[in-house]
Amino acid sequence: MTSNKKEVKIPEELPVTAKTQSPSCFLHSVILRSYAGEQAAYVYSCLKSQRKMSLIQVSAKTGIKGATLKKILVTLIQLGCVVYSKNLKTEQYFYSANDEGCWKLTYMDEIVRHIRQIFGQSHASVIQNIILRGHLTVGSYVKEVELKSEVESIENSFCDLLEDQWLTPVRDCDFKPLTEVFAECMRAANREFLANSAQFSKSDIDSGMGGSNGGNPRFKSAGMSQLKKNTIIKDLAKERFLRIINDNANKEKLFKIGSKSRDEGLDMAKGMSTLFSDDEDEIAESDKEIGGMKYLKRLNGTVPLTFSFERFLKHQRDEQLASISKHRIGNVTSMIYKVVLNRLQKNSRDVRNIEDITDKLVADASVGAGSAGSSTSGYDPSIGEDLKKRLELKDQEKGMNFGAVDILKELSMSNKYELKKDDLFGTIDNDDEEEYERNSKKRRAEQEAQSGSYKKSKLNEVASALKAFDDDDDDDEEKNATIDNGFDLNNTSESNTLIMLILQHLKLLTTDRKISFLVETSPGHFYVPYTVLQSQIPLYHMKQIIKNVLGNGTLRVLNCIEDKRLIEEKNIAKTVLMRDGDVRRIIATLCKFGIVEIQEIPRSADRNALRSVFAFKVNRHYLRSKRILGKCLMFNMGECLENIENMKLENRILLDKISREDVRGREAELLLESELKQLKKIVEDERTGMAKFQRLRILGETLWFTETV
Repeated sequence: MTSNKKEVKIPEELPVTAKTQSPSCFLHSVILRSYAGEQAAYVYSCLKSQRKMSLIQVSAKTGIKGATLKKILVTLIQLGCVVYSKNLKTEQYFYSANDEGCWKLTYMDEIVRHIRQIFGQSHASVIQNIILRGHLTVGSYVKEVELKSEVESIENSFCDLLEDQWLTPVRDCDFKPLTEVFAECMRAANREFLANSAQFSKSDIDSGMGGSNGGNPRFKSAGMSQLKKNTIIKDLAKERFLRIINDNANKEKLFKIGSKSRDEGLDMAKGMSTLFSDDEDEIAESDKEIGGMKYLKRLNGTVPLTFSFERFLKHQRDEQLASISKHRIGNVTSMIYKVVLNRLQKNSRDVRNIEDITDKLVADASVGAGSAGSSTSGYDPSIGEDLKKRLELKDQEKGMNFGAVDILKELSMSNKYELKKDDLFGTIDNDDEEEYERNSKKRRAEQEAQSGSYKKSKLNEVASALKAFDDDDDDDEEKNATIDNGFDLNNTSESNTLIMLILQHLKLLTTDRKISFLVETSPGHFYVPYTVLQSQIPLYHMKQIIKNVLGNGTLRVLNCIEDKRLIEEKNIAKTVLMRDGDVRRIIATLCKFGIVEIQEIPRSADRNALRSVFAFKVNRHYLRSKRILGKCLMFNMGECLENIENMKLENRILLDKISREDVRGREAELLLESELKQLKKIVEDERTGMAKFQRLRILGETLWFTETV
C-alpha cells in the first residue's frame, strides 16, 4: 500500500523563500550558511517564517528526517539562533528562531578585532571560540592544554573578560523565548495570587487587618475589582520575570570561594593550575592557598559562559558618539569624549532596556489565558515616559559623574588612548586668561580675609591629591613607569594647565544644541545623558542619510516641517524659498519613505472634502522610516555576502587550484597570467564587498537596536 503524501525534497541550496520572506531572515540565513551549512540555514529560515514549530512540523516542512534534524537543531540552539519551549499539557517541545545568536555571528569579525585591540590575541581567541560554539565552560576550553603556564594564562584571559563584562554565565532563560518565559511568570503569579487571597475575607478588609493566619495585604481580593486583581497579578509577574532575567546564581558559582570544608573548597575553587596539575606538591600548595583564603581569582570550570552582545552594543554606541562629536565639534574634543565614554562604558545603561521590553510584555499579556499576546488593553505611552525619566535620573547617579581631573587621571594611567599631552596645548584660545587669574587672586584674598586662613584653589587641591596618590601607590608607580604619553601629575603647574584645557573641551561638548553629548550639573562636573542620546542618534543618522541620498533640498523641507509641526505645502515653499513643483516632488518622496505624513484639515462644519486643506507633519520619531531603512540595510548586507559567495562559486576551479599544497606560495610561478589577473580581481571584489557590508552594518546598528527607551 503506497502513501499518498508527497515527500518534501531537501533543497541543495538556500531556497528563494529565505530571501523573500523578510530582510532579517535573508541576512541571517546567509550568515548561518557560512558557519553552520546549507541545511542549518534552511531550518532557520523555516522557523523564521512561523512563530513556533514542533519537531514533526519542522521535519515535514524541510524534508530533513530523524537524527540529522535533531543534530541541526542542537547546533542552532547552542549558537543561540534557535530557542525552545515546552507544552506542559502535551509534553511536546516547540522551536522558534532567535536573532541574538545570528547577530553575534554577524558582528564576530568586529568583536574579535576590538577584543584583540584592547586585550590581546589570547583574549580574542577565547571570544572567537565562544561565539563559534555559542557557549562553553572554562574546563572544556583548556581540556587539551598540558602546560600549567598556558592554563594560568588562559584563566587570566577569562578573568579579564569576565571582570570587564564581555563574558557572562549562561542562564536557563537564554534558551527560551522571552514571551514564553513571561507567560510562565504570568501563570505562576496567577497561582500565587489565588493561593494567597484565599486566606482573606470581606471582614478582614473592612477591619483593615490581615487574614486569620496573617499575610500580605496585597493579596486581599474580597471586594476588589477584576481590573485591580489583573494589575496586581501583572505586577507579580513582572517582578518574577525581572528576577529570572537578572539571576546571578551562575555568576556566584563561578566566583564562589568556599571554606566550609576542605573538599568543598577544592570543588568550588577548582582553578586551572590545580585541576590540570599532576604534581602532588603543587596540589598541596594550592590546597594551602584555598585554606588561607588567598585563592581569589580562580574560576569554576563547570559553569558555561557566553559572549555578552549587550556589552558589545555599549562599545558600538560609544564609537558612534565619538564619531559624531568629531564631525560636529573637532578631533581633539572627540578624543577627550572617547576617554569619557570609555571610562563610563562598563557601568552605563544597556542599549536595549529589559524593563521597557517587560512593560510591553505586560501590556500584551492576558491574565485569564496566562500567556502573552492576547490582551486588548495595549501599551500605555505614559509608562514609557515614566521609565525614560527614571533612566535619565539613573544616568546622573553616583559614579557616573566626572570632572576634568578624572579625565586627566585616566589619561595619565593608560597608554591605550590616542590623545597625547602635546595634542592639547594650543587647542583652546583663552583671551580672558589674565582676567581669570586676577579674579582668582581676588577671590583667594577675600577668602583669606574672611576665614583667616589661606584656602587652596580647587585645581591645586586636586593636583596635590593626585600627586599624593601617585606617590603612595607603589604598584601604580611601577605600572606608570612604562607609560609615556606626556601626562605628568608631579608637575603641578602643568597639571593645572591641562585640567583647564580639558575642562574647556568638556564645556564645548555641552554647547551642541542638537545632540546632548554632555550635561554640566554643577561647575566642573558633568555626566553623559545616555537615555537622551539614544533617541537623538538615530534621528541624526536619518537626517544625514536623507541629506546624502536625497539632497540638501529634501533636508531643508524636512527641517521646515519638523520645526512647524503642521504646515501646508504653500507655506513650506515660502519658508524654504523653493518652487512649488520642487517642494511637491520632495514631499512625495518623503511620504513614500514614511518620513512625512499627510493630515486633512476640514474648513467647514460639515467636513466637506472639497473645502479641506492638506497639511504635512513628521512621522513620530521617524518610526516607520527607521524600520523601512533598517530592513533595506539588512537586505543589502545579505546581497553583499551572497554576491561574494556567487563570485567564489563561479571561480571555484581557480580557487581550488590555489588551495592545493603544491601551489600555495608559488602562485606567480605556476599560474597563467590570465589566472593571476582573475585572482587579483577576485581578491579586490571580495575586499570591496566586505567594505560595503561593514559600512551598511555601521549605518544599521543605530536603527536595529534602539527600539526600546
